[in-house]
Amino acid sequence: MSEERKKILEMLAGGKITAEEAGKLLDALGNEAASDVLPQAKKAPPKHLCVRVDEPSGEKVNIRIPIRMLKAGMKLGSLLPESAKEKVASAMRGKGIDFDIRNANAENIDDLVEAFSDLRVDVDSGGGDKVNIFVE
Repeated sequence: MSEERKKILEMLAGGKITAEEAGKLLDALGNEAASDVLPQAKKAPPKHLCVRVDEPSGEKVNIRIPIRMLKAGMKLGSLLPESAKEKVASAMRGKGIDFDIRNANAENIDDLVEAFSDLRVDVDSGGGDKVNIFVE
């Protein structure tokens, strides 16, 4: 193993660079593919839930919701009275959304955020509208 490669891996292990940065550096060195070395590297947790909409008219929407805000909202949601939670769940079911706020709580938000880390939804309507939902 080359000295440069060792330094990159040490920086990764020490948390000085991300797995993505290490991969780019290794690729730049022309060594074996970074994917052979980096699977054990821990991915940084996502920081934002992003929604991007591009319309054929040229209008663009770019929404970035901090994950921390989602976590705070979940904690605040746990303070809602049960009757209000039932009304929210019923209204969401009426809109075709199968989500029950009564099952969401601050304890399981970290599991939800981890599940989001691989989320990517791309929709192309064929009429020029494009919607992308992802975390970064």
